[in-house]
Amino acid sequence: RNEISWAASAPELSSAGAIFQNLTALVLNNCCAEWVTVAGIAGRMPSLKELHLAGNRIVSLGCDNLELSLGKIEVLHLEDNRIADWAEVKRLSALTCLKKLNMSGNLLTDVDKYSEAHRPGFVALETLFLSGNVLQSWEDIDAFDHFESLKEIRVSSCKFLEGLDMIASRLGVIARLPRVSRLNGSVITPKERVDAEIGYLTEILTESVGKEIKDIEATHPQFKRLLASYRNINKNTVKGGGAGSSGDRTTIAKTLLAVEISLVTSLDTKEAVTTIKKKLPSNLMLNKFKVLVQRLFKVSGASIYIDREDAPEELLHAEDTLQQLGVEEGQRLLVVA
Repeated sequence: RNEISWAASAPELSSAGAIFQNLTALVLNNCCAEWVTVAGIAGRMPSLKELHLAGNRIVSLGCDNLELSLGKIEVLHLEDNRIADWAEVKRLSALTCLKKLNMSGNLLTDVDKYSEAHRPGFVALETLFLSGNVLQSWEDIDAFDHFESLKEIRVSSCKFLEGLDMIASRLGVIARLPRVSRLNGSVITPKERVDAEIGYLTEILTESVGKEIKDIEATHPQFKRLLASYRNINKNTVKGGGAGSSGDRTTIAKTLLAVEISLVTSLDTKEAVTTIKKKLPSNLMLNKFKVLVQRLFKVSGASIYIDREDAPEELLHAEDTLQQLGVEEGQRLLVVA
């Protein structure tokens, strides 16, 4: 381990001040180097394209003349430092040549919320590593859809993925980032993308019955795009009428099945402990429906039956949809836990 210091602040580049004029990559990992120190060094290397600063306990990326010092940098590794505030990362957004940024193993808890009116910068950034940070929410992933050049991202071992298995977390990220082609080191296949997006759309529809589309889009920015891609719902305009009407509203009017779901003590008596009326997407898969039922009734290991006149019919085949399993409008579903 070396400890490097640099006496002068970053000078303006000149033929007299330049050093190591042909050097294109500089590795200063675990050198206890301060960010401003490194800027001073890098600012005098006119050919420098790649800079590695892992494990230097860096907290802030503040620096005078950042664009002058690092304006030609294409690859920047800052993993395993102590950067906790996205405001520090934003300082790098003005580096128009930056193509790859590694921020893994830092202490970031959230990402700024971006929009068409509030762009993130990072115009050339294609690869972003954030594994092992403390990101709290799926909203942080939504933000990266506004990084116009982003093609690869790594977010494994972030806090918001706790409790999800590897497949569920992967599909959740894929569905939210349509332009990304590599995730956590692996190429995203066309089948993965279709499965991820259909699954995500189904989840949105299940939780959003009766909500206005503008409210759904606020929580799920990809909703409108997914509707256009898979055409899984119809949009109906509900006309307001009479005094106090709020006017026209666009609401979810998907191919929904209105059903009655009863938690029963036994199939013999069909006596309901609790009954819930619910509208469900006809293309909701049984395995996802079971998760919903178990959450609604706070039970585990539930079996679900259609209440037929002759005898209850158990719903099997976890990958089939409710429609494929013969669930129809107005039916009663029995839940035995």
